[in-house]
Amino acid sequence: MFDKIKYMKISDEIFVPVFINYENLPSTVWDFDTQSKKIRFKLKVYNWVCEFFKTFKFIKDQKIIEKKNFLEIEGYTSNVNEIVPYLLKFIDCIKIEENEELKKELVKRT
Repeated sequence: MFDKIKYMKISDEIFVPVFINYENLPSTVWDFDTQSKKIRFKLKVYNWVCEFFKTFKFIKDQKIIEKKNFLEIEGYTSNVNEIVPYLLKFIDCIKIEENEELKKELVKRT
Protein backbone atom coordinates (compact mmCIF):
# COMPACT_ATOMS: atom_id res chain seq x y z
CA MET A 1 0.00 0.00 0.00
CA PHE A 2 2.76 2.47 0.83
CA ASP A 3 5.15 1.19 -1.82
CA LYS A 4 4.34 4.09 -4.20
CA ILE A 5 5.51 6.74 -1.72
CA LYS A 6 8.81 8.08 -3.06
CA TYR A 7 9.61 10.64 -0.43
CA MET A 8 8.21 11.64 2.95
CA LYS A 9 9.32 14.62 5.00
CA ILE A 10 9.04 14.22 8.74
CA SER A 11 7.97 17.40 10.46
CA ASP A 12 7.28 18.65 13.97
CA GLU A 13 4.07 20.41 12.84
CA ILE A 14 0.82 19.13 14.26
CA PHE A 15 -2.49 19.22 12.43
CA VAL A 16 -5.45 20.15 14.63
CA PRO A 17 -8.85 19.65 12.98
CA VAL A 18 -11.37 22.46 13.33
CA PHE A 19 -14.95 21.55 14.11
CA ILE A 20 -17.69 23.82 12.83
CA ASN A 21 -21.02 24.24 14.57
CA TYR A 22 -23.36 23.94 11.57
CA GLU A 23 -26.43 25.00 13.56
CA ASN A 24 -25.32 28.63 13.55
CA LEU A 25 -24.50 28.80 9.86
CA PRO A 26 -26.94 30.44 7.43
CA SER A 27 -29.36 28.00 5.82
CA THR A 28 -29.21 29.71 2.40
CA VAL A 29 -27.29 32.48 0.66
CA TRP A 30 -30.15 34.86 1.44
CA ASP A 31 -29.65 34.23 5.14
CA PHE A 32 -26.14 35.77 5.19
CA ASP A 33 -27.61 39.27 5.36
CA THR A 34 -28.17 39.59 9.09
CA GLN A 35 -28.73 43.37 8.96
CA SER A 36 -31.91 43.24 6.88
CA LYS A 37 -35.38 42.98 8.34
CA LYS A 38 -37.00 39.61 8.75
CA ILE A 39 -40.06 39.05 6.59
CA ARG A 40 -42.90 37.07 8.20
CA PHE A 41 -44.92 34.68 6.05
CA LYS A 42 -47.81 32.29 6.64
CA LEU A 43 -48.84 29.53 4.22
CA LYS A 44 -51.56 26.92 3.96
CA VAL A 45 -50.43 23.72 2.29
CA TYR A 46 -52.92 21.17 0.93
CA ASN A 47 -53.03 17.63 -0.48
CA TRP A 48 -49.99 15.41 -0.98
CA VAL A 49 -47.63 18.38 -0.59
CA CYS A 50 -48.21 18.26 3.17
CA GLU A 51 -45.96 15.21 3.44
CA PHE A 52 -43.13 17.05 1.69
CA PHE A 53 -43.29 20.02 4.04
CA LYS A 54 -43.56 17.78 7.13
CA THR A 55 -40.31 16.04 6.27
CA PHE A 56 -38.34 18.84 4.59
CA LYS A 57 -37.27 21.86 6.62
CA PHE A 58 -37.16 24.51 3.91
CA ILE A 59 -36.61 27.42 6.29
CA LYS A 60 -34.54 27.36 9.48
CA ASP A 61 -37.14 28.56 12.01
CA GLN A 62 -40.33 27.27 10.44
CA LYS A 63 -43.36 26.41 12.56
CA ILE A 64 -45.78 23.77 11.26
CA ILE A 65 -49.32 23.46 12.61
CA GLU A 66 -51.27 20.41 11.47
CA LYS A 67 -54.95 21.02 10.80
CA LYS A 68 -57.60 18.58 9.57
CA ASN A 69 -57.12 18.99 5.79
CA PHE A 70 -54.01 21.15 5.53
CA LEU A 71 -50.82 22.40 7.17
CA GLU A 72 -50.17 25.93 8.35
CA ILE A 73 -46.55 26.94 7.97
CA GLU A 74 -45.26 30.11 9.58
CA GLY A 75 -41.78 31.51 9.57
CA TYR A 76 -39.42 34.36 8.88
CA THR A 77 -37.12 34.92 5.95
CA SER A 78 -34.62 37.65 5.17
CA ASN A 79 -35.58 37.64 1.48
CA VAL A 80 -38.63 36.22 -0.31
CA ASN A 81 -36.30 34.64 -2.88
CA GLU A 82 -35.24 32.23 -0.15
CA ILE A 83 -38.60 30.41 -0.24
CA VAL A 84 -40.05 31.23 -3.68
CA PRO A 85 -38.40 28.27 -5.49
CA TYR A 86 -40.07 25.79 -3.12
CA LEU A 87 -43.44 27.48 -3.43
CA LEU A 88 -43.28 27.56 -7.23
CA LYS A 89 -42.83 23.78 -7.33
CA PHE A 90 -46.13 23.28 -5.48
CA ILE A 91 -48.01 26.42 -6.47
CA ASP A 92 -51.29 24.55 -7.04
CA CYS A 93 -51.35 23.21 -3.48
CA ILE A 94 -50.25 26.32 -1.57
CA LYS A 95 -52.17 29.37 -0.43
CA ILE A 96 -50.32 32.40 0.93
CA GLU A 97 -52.17 33.72 3.96
CA GLU A 98 -49.76 36.48 4.97
CA ASN A 99 -47.22 38.60 3.10
CA GLU A 100 -48.10 40.72 0.09
CA GLU A 101 -44.49 40.91 -1.11
CA LEU A 102 -44.37 37.12 -1.39
CA LYS A 103 -47.69 37.04 -3.28
CA LYS A 104 -46.47 39.67 -5.77
CA GLU A 105 -43.22 37.77 -6.38
CA LEU A 106 -45.09 34.53 -7.08
CA VAL A 107 -47.54 36.26 -9.43
CA LYS A 108 -44.62 37.86 -11.26
CA ARG A 109 -42.91 34.47 -11.75
CA THR A 110 -45.97 32.49 -12.87
